[in-house]
Amino acid sequence: MAKEYNLTTLQMLINVLAKELDIAQDRIMIFNGEWNIPPYDGLFIMLEPLPAKVISNRNINKYDEEKGEYQEIQDLSVREQITIRIYSKNTEALERKEEVLMAMASVYAQQLQEINSIKIFRIANIENLSALEGGSNLYRFDIPVTIFSWQHKVKTVDYFNDFNVEVKANDGLPLIEEEFKQPTTSLTEGV
Repeated sequence: MAKEYNLTTLQMLINVLAKELDIAQDRIMIFNGEWNIPPYDGLFIMLEPLPAKVISNRNINKYDEEKGEYQEIQDLSVREQITIRIYSKNTEALERKEEVLMAMASVYAQQLQEINSIKIFRIANIENLSALEGGSNLYRFDIPVTIFSWQHKVKTVDYFNDFNVEVKANDGLPLIEEEFKQPTTSLTEGV
């Protein structure tokens, strides 16, 4: 398998749909209100991300002894809702709408999900919205899918182990000033 890790959810869906439905990637678009369906036959797909819900958001600091640096590890788990819209001027969308859900359960899709920390739920409704297009004979189906994704980021952070503090006492004369180093606790203490 070619380098297909660290894909976003939308990039992964585009790869899966293009490969499993055997259509060119330029026939798969991300939602854009100004996009018009081309006047020629064939299947077109639009992905519309809906509001997502954050399930967990963690931030952990640790010392990497191997690299000799402090790291900040950030994770985010998100439940995403994406509507997969399929269109065609001919009957291709009508005849192939089920293939979208089959593509989500394919071995290729499962492999991409595993290496990208994404889980696509396989059960979804297929909503026939062809009537919305009036007499234009456009076949249109919406397939809303739920996806769990996990984002992970590691970065180096600065660590300060002493601070200069100025202490002033006696709010009048004589002024007492003392400079000292503030002790800090170790980030690795108790780990």
